[in-house]
Amino acid sequence: MKAFDWNSLTVDTALPLAELLRSIEAQIAAVTVEVAVVLDSSGKVLVKQVGSVDRIGFTAEQETRMRDGYFTHNHPSGAFFSVRDILFAHDNDLAEMHVVAGAHVHRLIRPVEGWDTVRAHQAARLERQRAERQLRRDANLTKFLRRMQAAPAFLIAALNLPTQTETR
Repeated sequence: MKAFDWNSLTVDTALPLAELLRSIEAQIAAVTVEVAVVLDSSGKVLVKQVGSVDRIGFTAEQETRMRDGYFTHNHPSGAFFSVRDILFAHDNDLAEMHVVAGAHVHRLIRPVEGWDTVRAHQAARLERQRAERQLRRDANLTKFLRRMQAAPAFLIAALNLPTQTETR
């Protein structure tokens, strides 16, 4: 697997923020590892990071810098938000979290009243516990995995989080 080359990414800060995000998302859509770029409201790059096929790690300093940022990253698998994405947006007080998933870009937008981080973590923990109880009861791993796959959509609905999906 070839490493992602940051020099191949064009970041035209003369573009309005929405267009700049779309430009970056078009460039990272087909990358085979997760790539994240976080911009401030003026389009300045706050953080950029390359991860693995299904995960990106950040330092505490990077997380501090991305507060109020517009975080976009790709999911090479084409998957929707993960529970980790949703909690990360809450924990780091992001303005928006974008996921490039194949031909779609999903946007999670900070509510006007702000993120309810405690409630989000409680809801995620409760859903995980329910799924684990169901697994112990049914011994059906396929059912458990399906429930865990549905957990992000469940959290978004339970927390009444604003989202948008666009086709690239």
